[in-house]
Amino acid sequence: MRKSILFFFIIWCNIGYTLLAQTNERGINPASTSATWFQHRELKLLDKSKNLQYYQITKGQNWVFQYTYKAADIAEIADDEFSESIFIEIPQNKDKHFSKKLGFKKQKAIYLKSCYCPDAGPVQIKKGSIKAQKINDKTWHVIIKIKVPDFDAKQQAKFKKIETDFILQEP
Repeated sequence: MRKSILFFFIIWCNIGYTLLAQTNERGINPASTSATWFQHRELKLLDKSKNLQYYQITKGQNWVFQYTYKAADIAEIADDEFSESIFIEIPQNKDKHFSKKLGFKKQKAIYLKSCYCPDAGPVQIKKGSIKAQKINDKTWHVIIKIKVPDFDAKQQAKFKKIETDFILQEP
């Protein structure tokens, strides 16, 4: 009996090592980020139920900044995908730099967590800031600092800082 358990354990470890080695050789789906901004757009509320707020980027008079992070995932593992996005709508600004506090009614700021987990979904950012310096007509260097909201009030909120260049997404 012990030999058969040991045999199956060795086989199981070998299969796991082989899958891991194959995955690394294939390069898996690597982690990625994107940072874009949109002119003449707004975040339109589509549906609001309980704590969830679903938005869509539509035509409007403002700017929308969108940052997305997609974690690396392994093709052989189901439901290991994870991504998070931040959407911030602000009034158009002709200056070469601006700084705004987030969480007030003037700006819509949304954090979206996408994963196979119980706290996935969009929530409103209630505390944070966005600072931006214009590089050229299509690029802003942006620093976003937010307190990441959580569906479960029992968990402590996390702070997140993103600093990167946002490129204009033209229609």
